[in-house]
Amino acid sequence: ITILLLGYNILKGNDVFSNSQTFYILYDNAGNLPAASPVKLNGLTVGKLNSIEYDEKTGKNLAKISVQGNIKVPKGTVAKITGGDLLGSKNIDLIFSDSKEFCKNGDYLNSDIEQDLKAQVSAQFLPIKQKADQLLGSIDSMITIVRTVFNDQTVENLKQSMQSIRG
Repeated sequence: ITILLLGYNILKGNDVFSNSQTFYILYDNAGNLPAASPVKLNGLTVGKLNSIEYDEKTGKNLAKISVQGNIKVPKGTVAKITGGDLLGSKNIDLIFSDSKEFCKNGDYLNSDIEQDLKAQVSAQFLPIKQKADQLLGSIDSMITIVRTVFNDQTVENLKQSMQSIRG
């Protein structure tokens, strides 16, 4: 029975012989975070996402992560979902606080979600789009004014005047 349980846990990807800590995070929106996503600290993988499920009490997504046992996680640490690369893979980045107190196994961490690449680009180009819209509006107004002032008869008179000057 022991061998079966060990084999089952190893096949599930659980580190049976490691000393790891478990933490929980509540996210408003997990943003399609896949199971077994890496948990990183300063770019190094220090754990993984064990599971994520809907929490009926809070109406949020409850993520369960495991972190290596030798890492002391300060209270007030933020677990931020980030887009790891341009291909859309995601991970959880731990952002430590300056607290001198540490979380215990089973504690809840604070949550945050990084904007995706599309939202970041949209935010950068919004001012440019607004200025382009204003410029197009101004050009349209100028064209309307020019058409009003320079009707066909005025243009014909200008042509005749230019020919008279030439010659």
